[in-house]
Amino acid sequence: MATRINIFETDLEGHRARYLKELVRGAHGVADASGVSQDYHRNRVRLCIPSSLRHTQVYAEHLSGLEGSFEFCPLPEIKRTGRFREEWTRLRALRKCIRSYPCDRLIIAYADGLIPLLGLLPRWLQRRWMGGAGSVEAILFRPSWIYPANSFLDYVYHEIRGWATARWQGSKLCFLDQNACLRAEEGLDRYAAKIVLVPELLDEFTRWIRDDD
Repeated sequence: MATRINIFETDLEGHRARYLKELVRGAHGVADASGVSQDYHRNRVRLCIPSSLRHTQVYAEHLSGLEGSFEFCPLPEIKRTGRFREEWTRLRALRKCIRSYPCDRLIIAYADGLIPLLGLLPRWLQRRWMGGAGSVEAILFRPSWIYPANSFLDYVYHEIRGWATARWQGSKLCFLDQNACLRAEEGLDRYAAKIVLVPELLDEFTRWIRDDD
């Protein structure tokens, strides 16, 4: 039976579209430099993004050529702005992704804002919120709380973010920041989820995404 893999994202700004491309390719295994493997039966990949993103230039550049290798699963549009309102809207979109498209493996492609928010919830509510996904993995790009704060308020904010992230009850936290992994290995930060380092070189995503250990 094919493994159902949901890849969740609500924006394609910056390098996010390119990361999604590598995640999709890695989920199937790269056949050659021209594209993904034609054997799509081992993994059933779903790209969960808002419908409007399919009409953007970055989608056309990075993802339109791969549409035969994934299912498109539309998410609600993210219309609210602001540090907290936008993340709460993304949190609801994540819940729809899990409820509407149950999966064996959920990958949150850009989770810097979502994971601290989920970590603030009671542990039982976190597990209930993520119910419907076999394993939940999150990629954190630059965890700001491991760097010096510019003010006392920033320090308090970073401390809360770090504490909440450590409480997250997912399966795996994937850092692109090597300092974050070193702090976890040295015991300075203790996480409920397994900590792994994701290499910045996108071609290496193929090995990472196929590693189910």
